[in-house]
Amino acid sequence: MPKFWTGEPPKRCGICKGLINGAFVDGATSSGVWAYMCRVCHHLYGVGLGTGKGQMYTQSGRVWVRSDELPTPSLSKWLVK
Repeated sequence: MPKFWTGEPPKRCGICKGLINGAFVDGATSSGVWAYMCRVCHHLYGVGLGTGKGQMYTQSGRVWVRSDELPTPSLSKWLVK
């Protein structure tokens, strides 16, 4: 049975302050604090998904559904050439 985000979803990532677009993680960071993170920041600073690590939510219409898998974001725009 799917689980849903019941509160107001975050509008911005707690780390980079970018807009949340389609998915976010409510999770622990490598520094020990928890944050609402975009997929890129979770990839860079998160500690994973699961109990004690974090949960990812993806938008499905007007609701946010908990997902068990985190698609790896494209980091190419962040890499120095």
